Amino acid sequence: MTVPAASFGNSVWLKLTAQPFGSSTKRELELTILGAAVDSGLLGARAENFAEHLNIPITRAHAYLTDLALRRPAINNKEGVMALINLLKDSEVVHDEAYFFIPLHDAALRIWLERKMARLRLNSGDTLRRDHVKLTPVGLAKIIDAADGVVSPLESLNLLPSDLKDADWVKAARKSWRSSMGWKEALGLLGNTATIAQAIFPALLGM
Repeated sequence: MTVPAASFGNSVWLKLTAQPFGSSTKRELELTILGAAVDSGLLGARAENFAEHLNIPITRAHAYLTDLALRRPAINNKEGVMALINLLKDSEVVHDEAYFFIPLHDAALRIWLERKMARLRLNSGDTLRRDHVKLTPVGLAKIIDAADGVVSPLESLNLLPSDLKDADWVKAARKSWRSSMGWKEALGLLGNTATIAQAIFPALLGM
């Protein structure tokens, strides 16, 4: 613990001496300490870690994480899309053919996503809570379409793992998808099902 403790101390000291001592509110001092603990690896940036190690309720832990995320540079659209798709790939995502139910523990990602969903008016069935997001495949496709630098649906077919390349829906996509298509339109041609969406979206991580 020597290295993390030293890093923690240095981080706190730098932040305390960056402005006149005593000018910060109690809340800002708390966030300075918590931010340093996260940055030094002493505390994982998840609500359950905050709640357990700091002996506070989970709702208060969420509030601290949100305040920390708001004081740091916002993630950009491409980073947000990649993080969201990573959750599809690596998390235990529950879905039926109409919706994804994706666990959401990263406060910065949640802030980006709630702003994006509000801007895209994804409020007819798509919902966001502090611990998970409920998205239709078309809702997720709209979010991906709004991000710069993400490969097109047609290009993504070349990034699929070999065990999917002979699937019937992939063959149908190669025949019907055009290079100018966005994700919403492309998925619509295949029935816009969550099963297909969850299979193809992680291919974007190979870009």
